[in-house]
Amino acid sequence: MNIKILAKTAILAACLTMMAGCGSSHDNDTPDTPDVPTPAAQRQWTATDNRPLWHVDWSADVARPQWTAPDPRKYDSWMLVMVRVQDELMPYVSNDDLMAVAVAGETRVVASPAQSVTQKSDTQANKYFILKILGNEDIDDVIDYTMSYYNAQLKQLFEVKGQDHFIAEKVYGVEEDHCIDFLASCKKYPVQSLLTVILPDDIIPVAGDMMAVFVGNDCRGVQIIDSTIANKTVKLTAYGRQEGEQVSFAYYSQAKGTTFFDTTAQLSSSDNVVSLK
Repeated sequence: MNIKILAKTAILAACLTMMAGCGSSHDNDTPDTPDVPTPAAQRQWTATDNRPLWHVDWSADVARPQWTAPDPRKYDSWMLVMVRVQDELMPYVSNDDLMAVAVAGETRVVASPAQSVTQKSDTQANKYFILKILGNEDIDDVIDYTMSYYNAQLKQLFEVKGQDHFIAEKVYGVEEDHCIDFLASCKKYPVQSLLTVILPDDIIPVAGDMMAVFVGNDCRGVQIIDSTIANKTVKLTAYGRQEGEQVSFAYYSQAKGTTFFDTTAQLSSSDNVVSLK
């Protein structure tokens, strides 16, 4: 055999041996994996001495309605309804507020101001509008009604439409709690989404903590944590101006302070489940 060929063969064999050795060395090496901090480890809390003043802006620029009380001589009967102002609107109640009920476009009662009443089931005084609704309808008649509440401090008009029977000399709201959800029909926020928010493992909810949702810097929903929370979930209603608005989340812990999450969600008229990290 040619000496040159033998030399080339020996060199090639040596190179293959070296390559094989190098390959096996890399195969056995385990690349270093950098430690990635968990979201809990990266979470930033801002300590605060006071609970955040998170609240939805319900204000508008609606002029005070000029509702006219009905002439009682035109009606043969009445029914009495005590309507409790819902908790979210209680901070804005004033003596200039109005509440009215219209049946088929005809005003049947105008009431002002709301009265402070403490019932047996109440832990503190609540505000009630006492509505003596006049009518001539029979018990079998189904009436179309509009209950309107004008909040003077917010300059906002809330309206709820419905159907019911007119029952003469019937009293509602004394033995039972009669509270109308006026916020659900607020024209300022036509998109209202019930969010079920699952908290991350490192956040242990305590009664008195708070959760809020924001569109930009605009608060669109707040929920105070109570003792009934289960499975680390918080349910709250988010209020949107239009479908598809993107909301972010914040949580206030009485022990740690306030933290904001990177997780976002889109508002829609349907319910939504969001898992925070």
